[in-house]
Amino acid sequence: MPLFEFECESCHHRFEELMTVSDTRLPECPKCHQVHAKKLVSAGAIRANGGSTSSSAYSAPSCSTGGG
Repeated sequence: MPLFEFECESCHHRFEELMTVSDTRLPECPKCHQVHAKKLVSAGAIRANGGSTSSSAYSAPSCSTGGG
């Protein structure tokens, strides 16, 4: 299950929630317990390509939209 990041629109607390991609529910804020959160766009994970420690050995994962 992917980990999604949210920000509560009531208290502006940021939190993460494990949810399925198809889950449309909004999670409850763990700080103020309101259900007024917006899903944030998070930076993707960085993966290493090879054993080098230089910055050129790292790249963002590719993202495919599945066609035109």
